Amino acid sequence: LQFTLTAEARVAIRTDRDGDEVDPYLALLASDGAVLGEDDDGAGSFNAFLDLTLAAGTYCAQIRPYAAVTETELEMTLQIATGAAAEAIAASVPKTSAAVDPTDLCTDPALLADVGQALAPGLGRLPLTAEVPQGARRDWRLTVSAAMAFQADATSSAFDTTLKLVDGAGAVVAENDDGDTMGTDSRIAVNLQPGSYCLSLSGFDGGGGAAEVVLTDTPEDPIIGDVSTSCSDPALTAEFGTALTPGVGQAEVSGTLAPGLRSDWTLEVTGAAEYQFDLASGAFDPVLTLLDAEGGMIETNDDGPTSTDSRIVVRLEPGLYCLAAEALGGGEGDFTLSATDEPAPAPVDTSAIAPCSAPDLTTDFGTVLAPGFGQVAVDATVAAGTRRDWAIVVAEPVTLRMDAKSSAFDTTLRLADAGGDTLAENDDAPDGSTDSQVEIALAPGSYCLILEGFAGAGGAAEIALSEIGAAELAQMALEDGSTIPAPDAGIDIQDLGALEGTLQSSVPSPDRTKWLSFQIAEAGPVTVSAVSASGAFVLRLFTEVGQIVAEAAGEGGFSPTSLGENLSPGRYLIGMTLERGAQSQLRNIMITRN
Repeated sequence: LQFTLTAEARVAIRTDRDGDEVDPYLALLASDGAVLGEDDDGAGSFNAFLDLTLAAGTYCAQIRPYAAVTETELEMTLQIATGAAAEAIAASVPKTSAAVDPTDLCTDPALLADVGQALAPGLGRLPLTAEVPQGARRDWRLTVSAAMAFQADATSSAFDTTLKLVDGAGAVVAENDDGDTMGTDSRIAVNLQPGSYCLSLSGFDGGGGAAEVVLTDTPEDPIIGDVSTSCSDPALTAEFGTALTPGVGQAEVSGTLAPGLRSDWTLEVTGAAEYQFDLASGAFDPVLTLLDAEGGMIETNDDGPTSTDSRIVVRLEPGLYCLAAEALGGGEGDFTLSATDEPAPAPVDTSAIAPCSAPDLTTDFGTVLAPGFGQVAVDATVAAGTRRDWAIVVAEPVTLRMDAKSSAFDTTLRLADAGGDTLAENDDAPDGSTDSQVEIALAPGSYCLILEGFAGAGGAAEIALSEIGAAELAQMALEDGSTIPAPDAGIDIQDLGALEGTLQSSVPSPDRTKWLSFQIAEAGPVTVSAVSASGAFVLRLFTEVGQIVAEAAGEGGFSPTSLGENLSPGRYLIGMTLERGAQSQLRNIMITRN
């Protein structure tokens, strides 16, 4: 649900569900898609809740089921309010129990239970029973005698469980409320080193009752361990094989990452220098970490300067190091890991370079454009992190379609005038692909066409410029609702008849432009209002012969967009045109005689 604030305000958002099978998950996003807040069960009983102070602007509140469901339709209610209504919603939300300092866990003998044995590989399955008092918790002190994989599951039919594991210093190692596909039960899975830990079980929102906790050394899914343990497990560790020293050039190894696991590589540096390490994969999103011999992290990287591959550039002194290769989100597949003493130059920031001003980025398109040129295409290669410019000369007025196509990267296309001001731009074409398309009418003059890769990507591409002829322009104008359909065009125009008080139409239309007509017998003021929940639109009022009387742009949503005019007696047409790509056929138009 999209909503707009006209001034800074406190905003309370909560969900209500219909039926036990629905667990709503709530997210709030800014107009650029940035996530401002998320919640699962903050309102209690699986309902979600957010309470924020927001600046003036447009926002999107989104609800969805937390877990996969089989029902084709789910009933969920979303409430959004400001002012006194926001205070009322916040007051209706159950208060959660006060947060517990992790260092206080396993310190209260009344809440502490005994596991009865040290934990180590070969533990098998160790069940623990618990009775959690309302508003309290149950703690277990754990002793791990040897490095091990560890999983703890908490299940209860009486309350919504939460699990927390802290180390001997009180640092949180892992915590979980609702485990994946486990409903309100909880699961934590982590690799543990020898030492003391505290496992704490509590109820969400202070709930309590009978529960069972099961400890095991055989997690159901692979887990990614703490990178500080990198190069300590022989099963995950290999030698890089090439000692690094100035003049070593390029060294590379390859491997295959198992699901959810790491691939560690011991590395020897024999000469101090600045080195570059790259982890690349076409199968998963790589994450690369460089550690010293004691397991201390030196640097980590997820996405490099031009792609989702990882890159670390750092100066290293002689010594032993460890490179840990992982997949973001626990993916799997083949990868290459390379090292060099010749780091690549940092990508040039081309955003500050004026269009067609840099000779090494700019090419003359080669054809002066005028009516009748037809179509011209050129091949191009865009280096990652940079762009390509084409200088274009238009000799006579012409309407163009500019296409950028690539199977290697997501293209973005921009057209600027001689002064560098952007006239048009596009990322994804109207067909929904990652290619780009711009349609524009140009007067004689000089222009610059700029091709870039989304997020700095690059590769081979093709640029095509095509003239749009008169027949196609007429069809486009009709589709865009900027001209009325001819009587023989075969386009449906809903006739609402004579306007005396109010006329209204909510008939769905599969076309981008919905057309209506009406008549008035006496001159006077008329207001046309339109609403579309599917996105932006343009509302136009025409005379019977196609002259535009008035037009207005609407952003979509529940607030109507209106235009008002004093009209003479006669027949009028209304066109309501949705933005390209809009899916909904629902549009409501109301005509009122003031």
